[in-house]
Parts: sequence; structure tokens; C-alpha cells
Amino acid sequence: MAPGDRGLRRHSHRVAGVRPQPARALKNGVDWVIGSGELERKVVAITAAVPSPERGRLGLQALRQTLSAVSATIVGGDPIARGAGFDDRVEVLISRSSTRSAGRRRATLRGAP
Repeated sequence: MAPGDRGLRRHSHRVAGVRPQPARALKNGVDWVIGSGELERKVVAITAAVPSPERGRLGLQALRQTLSAVSATIVGGDPIARGAGFDDRVEVLISRSSTRSAGRRRATLRGAP
């Protein structure tokens, strides 16, 4: 981590600590990527694959807050329930993310901020 990144990482609204090992690994990965600056002003698609639509909202809220620390453009953000239609809903989210990302690249090429 570069010296200038330390403050960003310290104030990145990190995802609150969680107990299960896979979730802890995800939290550590998100903290590392935020601290690296790789997501600074990038388009990021977020969702949670959950057993029912009412699950996963608190985790997504924490992730959204963390990504806001690096001014990421967030696409999606709602949980997607596993089951019939899951793959189609994920595909829509990926498509929306790709479209937003392409629009940002075109704006950058034209000199827009």
C-alpha cells in the first residue's frame, strides 16, 4: 500500500466485520481493493445471490457505503433470489454494468469529467 493510500483505506467506510470465513475473506478482499484505488470512479455492479428477495439487503447496504468512499458508480444493488429466472436477472445486471461502463469510456474520450 502506498503512503497516500493509508488515509483512504482508514476512512473507506469498510464493510463491518462478519463472522463466517467466506464472508470475512470477501470483506478483506473488498478492503484491499478499496485501499488499492482500483475502483476509484469506476462502474461497479453489486448484488447478492440469496434464497429469498428479502435477504442480503444489509450486506449490500454496507457494500454500497464502502464503494461510495471511492466515488464508484454503482449499478444494481438489489438481492437476486436463486431459482427460476436467476440467470436472466444476473445477465440483465451485467448488461447494465457494461452499458454504463461503455458510456463512461466514451465520455472520457470526449474529455468530459
